[in-house]
Amino acid sequence: FLRNVTNSRHAALAKTLAQQSIVLLKNKDNVLPLDKSQVRTIAVIGEAASAPVYNPNGANQGGDGWSYGDYYSGGGSGHVVASNAVTPLAGIMARATQDGIRVIQSATNDQAAAVNAARNADVTIIVAATTSGESKDRANLNLDKNADGLIHAVAKASVRTVVLVEASGPVLMPWRDHVAGTL
Repeated sequence: FLRNVTNSRHAALAKTLAQQSIVLLKNKDNVLPLDKSQVRTIAVIGEAASAPVYNPNGANQGGDGWSYGDYYSGGGSGHVVASNAVTPLAGIMARATQDGIRVIQSATNDQAAAVNAARNADVTIIVAATTSGESKDRANLNLDKNADGLIHAVAKASVRTVVLVEASGPVLMPWRDHVAGTL
């Protein structure tokens, strides 16, 4: 009774809806959109930049992971496994390549590596996230895996820092006054 009904029209619609759902919360000094005549290098930072799609039939099935799912569709009984998800890192790299922009990757939450990457880039994009699901409340409104600390550290090293937040609910942004852009 299960069958994949995805087709090219559905995938195109999903992509359009995802693009249209992005909310620009802050854009100091018009850091966005990126100007390819002024940006030669972008640092993409944060573990969430390359986070995989959660498969509830995978390793965490029956364990704790099912209730939280992933950054793309949350968790619990309403979780949908995204078949064509493009990670932020992959999407940024594809577009940057088209525009001749070099991407420096630091797809971890290691602050020292992130600061080093940010110091070598014209613009830094930090991808930070949190997820939620059913049966458990989030312990707090912070981003996952000390991303708030990561953002603070990188913003001190790079004045042109943009934070891409992937969140299925409210989050605190204690760093909001220290970054140039927030999506």
